[in-house]
Amino acid sequence: MKYVVILIVVVILVRIDVILRLFDKTATKYQNSSNEINPGEDIPSSEIIPAGKELSSQATPRKTFLSILNDFSNVPDVNFKNKAIELLRTHPTMFTDKLDRDLESSLYRWRDLLVQRNKVTHEFLMEMMKSLKGENLEMLKRFFSFAIDIDLAEFLALYSKSSDINCMIIMNLGDNLPVEEKYNELAERLITLDKFLLADREEAIKTYAQRCQMVLKLQVDKLKVIVAPNDGALVAPAEEAQASPVAPTSSPIIAPGNTP
Repeated sequence: MKYVVILIVVVILVRIDVILRLFDKTATKYQNSSNEINPGEDIPSSEIIPAGKELSSQATPRKTFLSILNDFSNVPDVNFKNKAIELLRTHPTMFTDKLDRDLESSLYRWRDLLVQRNKVTHEFLMEMMKSLKGENLEMLKRFFSFAIDIDLAEFLALYSKSSDINCMIIMNLGDNLPVEEKYNELAERLITLDKFLLADREEAIKTYAQRCQMVLKLQVDKLKVIVAPNDGALVAPAEEAQASPVAPTSSPIIAPGNTP
């Protein structure tokens, strides 16, 4: 009898536990249903913008232009050049007088194209010179000066048609060098230019090369005073070339300020 009573008590306790669990589930379900949003309420949502639309909204003429320059460094196609120049002419204020470091970085990726003597690259640079100004123009001319030492004859044939009538670009170097190295590089350039003028040349190119020679000679002499080198090996050939002077140009150097 005693065990029967214990068994009944156990059964009753189990039933009570089941009832309590059922009550908890019912209460929880009711609470969750009360937190649901009614059909008439506004549902806050964030608009999902398609990737293409988002990218196009972030694109600017400057970013597009720089992207084309980078594409051109890989595939120097004339279509890239035409598209970029059209964009630059349509938005002439995308680059100010202040140096744009991204533009500089993109242009200097073209160095191999200059080494390859890519004519489209030369034309591209000439066209950009007409639109850029200030520090960006000076940066472009520094980069373009690489072409002087790669192929002087080809460079002069092209650049003599620019608005840089005084050939001020001849003093530029593409790399930022210490003054001693700059002197050596320009002295070697002067030697090459002197030899270039000793040969028969087309009159217009010869006249322009003579202007370049005068400007470069002044710059080399100026740097020579600063560095005062003990070794005159680099200067001696240039001075020797000057011993056989080239006939002076009939067109005097025009006052600076008319460069592009």
